[in-house]
Amino acid sequence: MTVRLTDTYVQKLPFASKGQRYEIRDSQQAGLLLRIGSLRKVFYWDTTQNNKHIKVQLGLFNHTTVEDARTEVFRLIHEKRLGVLPRSLREERQARKPSLTLRVVFEEYTNKRKLRDTTKESYSKIMRLYLPHLADKPVTDISADDCFQLYQTLRDSKSPAKANGTLQLLDSLLRFAAAVHDLQVCQAKSKVKAAGMLMATPSKDDMIKPSELGVWFQGLLPRPVHYRVLLLTAVLTGFRKAELEKLQWSDFNPTEGTLLARDTKNHRDHLLPLGPTLLRVLQAYRQHTGGQGQIFVDRVDRWAQIASNKGAVRFSMHALRRTFTSVAAKQLGNPLLVKALVNHIATGDVTVRNYVRFETDDLRQAMQQIETFILGHADLAALTTPLEIPA
Repeated sequence: MTVRLTDTYVQKLPFASKGQRYEIRDSQQAGLLLRIGSLRKVFYWDTTQNNKHIKVQLGLFNHTTVEDARTEVFRLIHEKRLGVLPRSLREERQARKPSLTLRVVFEEYTNKRKLRDTTKESYSKIMRLYLPHLADKPVTDISADDCFQLYQTLRDSKSPAKANGTLQLLDSLLRFAAAVHDLQVCQAKSKVKAAGMLMATPSKDDMIKPSELGVWFQGLLPRPVHYRVLLLTAVLTGFRKAELEKLQWSDFNPTEGTLLARDTKNHRDHLLPLGPTLLRVLQAYRQHTGGQGQIFVDRVDRWAQIASNKGAVRFSMHALRRTFTSVAAKQLGNPLLVKALVNHIATGDVTVRNYVRFETDDLRQAMQQIETFILGHADLAALTTPLEIPA
């Protein structure tokens, strides 16, 4: 809307509703506009600078008259012609803010966000290995070119997965700084996407095939009993590496025949009934170890790596979870039940999220079916030596 502004006219203009605002332009002085919010009426000069629209704040109505605003716009236009470029309101605010380095933003981000310990460790590793050259640079000085060069270097020298993970963290940190501190930062992914260089991280599909299970179990026999019980538990529960590391003997309930994974990836506990054989194995293992504190030690992935390197079948800890899930899908034929067993949340499905519930007996029968198939390929007596497994 464009009208000839006067003090009387501006005085009569109604304030906007809460959370809303509207603008009126002056027909007498090009570039002069009045922005009316729910509490204030403010004069601005609307112009362009380096091919970008900027708004320079002139003053608050009642402190600044319409004529004062017109005079100020005239003065600014003259200065702009002389090459003195004005700052936008956003640039003025940013100039008054202390510079925040990427390192400071990272510390604030990891402290304020609810992140798992493993996630914090992963982010810290990325900062240490791939972002040290940007760590002490103000986030407002990090450019799209910096992000582009970083991505290209990591993609070519490391892998698309490392490049994507680093770029995603950098993008999250810059967005966090912009939102929390009202800073103007670059869009970390913009140039990479525009150049068509963003590569999808290839998904892993490694698992132990049913035809390999017998050989895999044979490969575990030379390993110490604590390796064997750990990997047996992993493949018969589908628990994640971090969940296995956190397991305490207090999470094992032999009376109910359950194992409780606490604070899982989706931030909720996961109570899983055990198949009868695994239940007996854990009972014997508890007696063998004394049953205090952690069931398994930290960094269980190292145990898996050693067993993998010395066995005939190569695998990772997550490959065991994928094996459990694949067997469950084929044996049960019920995708909703599989989701419940592996503790996946169907956020986009209202029916699954809010209505479908399985009882413990449903899960117990499913676990027994999965266990029967997997252990059908194993020499259990040899695998659990020297444990005394009750009948």
